[in-house]
Amino acid sequence: MNPLAIFIFGFLSGGSVMAFVFTVCLWDIKRSLRRIIDREIEEARDRVVEEQRKQFVETVRSWRDER
Repeated sequence: MNPLAIFIFGFLSGGSVMAFVFTVCLWDIKRSLRRIIDREIEEARDRVVEEQRKQFVETVRSWRDER
């Protein structure tokens, strides 16, 4: 759910401070999760690149050994 919608709903129901705090907490959680996800994606990308590099080196060595 959109944090702004939660804030507006909370504000209209009379709990403006609680709505603001809740919105800030949700925004911070979203930001933290985005950072964690970005880090995991980068690490996975690095692992894939390293594995592809190893396979390429092995292929080149096998071609060289066949000659």
